[in-house]
Amino acid sequence: MDLDVQAFIFDLDGLMVNSEDLSLIAWRRVLAPYGKSLDEHDYFVLIGQDSRASAQQVIESSGIPLNWDQLSQAHWQELISIIERDLKPRLGLIDLVQDIVKSGYPLAIASNSPSDYVEQAVKAIGLRESFGCVVGRDQVTQGKPAPDVYLAAAACLSVVPTRCLAFEDSPTGLQAALAAGMRCIVVPNDHLPHADFTGAYLRCETLDAVHAALDGLLKGRDPK
Repeated sequence: MDLDVQAFIFDLDGLMVNSEDLSLIAWRRVLAPYGKSLDEHDYFVLIGQDSRASAQQVIESSGIPLNWDQLSQAHWQELISIIERDLKPRLGLIDLVQDIVKSGYPLAIASNSPSDYVEQAVKAIGLRESFGCVVGRDQVTQGKPAPDVYLAAAACLSVVPTRCLAFEDSPTGLQAALAAGMRCIVVPNDHLPHADFTGAYLRCETLDAVHAALDGLLKGRDPK
């Protein structure tokens, strides 16, 4: 199958960086003054959702006296303070990105997180210059699973969406990439080992495995 890839678009949280673990810590810190917490099961449901949907779900489950915007802002502020110290790239990410850049392909990020947070996170792991475009949830009308962030990223790169290859770690992100008309390689989030990734072009357990398959993908060999 000839992919005819002209650009690569990455999700951020959980795929590129360990932010899902840090986000849970941030939620717990925000909820602690109200005598509330968030267990891992309830948190797993939030993975892949945008900030509004996540905040509304936390409010419903905890009953804290904040609206979604107040809670979302408190969470992002807490998370940003944490990532400055503890954010780490996922194993294999740096080599994968560097090899794609060396091959001459443009890259973008399409995230369900706010763009200022995304910018800070990518800078924190030293990869901001590798990505020509960064699109966050606040820059589009609808977040994932709608295709908006992926379509905006493709437009920013001036590449037709069907010629973009997406990388995702959640079913929500996969749905967004597919809705944009893109093929999508899935590296399942550590917290979602049994999630349904029907429709993925390829499933790899690690970014190192994606990297190993990259040469064949760029030459149009079907990995299946």
